[in-house]
Amino acid sequence: MLDVDEHKRIVVKIQYYLLTAVLLISFCFFSCTSSFKWQSLNQSYGRVLDDGKENDQQVYNDLLRKSRVYGKPIFIDFFIKSCRPCKMMDREVYTQKSVSRYLNENFLCYKIDGEDFDGMGIAQRYNVKGYPTMIYIDSDGKELSRLEGYADADRLTSSARSALMRYQQQTACLVD
Repeated sequence: MLDVDEHKRIVVKIQYYLLTAVLLISFCFFSCTSSFKWQSLNQSYGRVLDDGKENDQQVYNDLLRKSRVYGKPIFIDFFIKSCRPCKMMDREVYTQKSVSRYLNENFLCYKIDGEDFDGMGIAQRYNVKGYPTMIYIDSDGKELSRLEGYADADRLTSSARSALMRYQQQTACLVD
């Protein structure tokens, strides 16, 4: 039979080991996953602003403004929640460090739900017909490149390099 103090010590040890195990598992999980940095939209779910303009226009303007401030083009991944290829890309492509590193270094990255109120307006602006659709745009909103359907890491990175070259050529022409 255990006395009360001995019982408390055993309970504390068990709690300590459980907490340590949970922390280790959490650390392993988060260190093994992508470090992809998705920018977030300033969403208000389709409300009309005080000046009567639809919010998706303001959200869109915020995207372009950030692009000008940071001097980077924009990468937009249009998705919907029921899209299996979109989920596959989340699992298989965006989790690859080479992909996340390249896109994070060279683009402002947005993931936009085409069925969300604010996202629908931007998806319509770029004539998105299916999901996933990845679009690269410059800070004026001009489309640099588009990729439709599932894209593996090589295809996505290749399209990103191509879009970045177009962007750099455009900005170089403006400086000259």
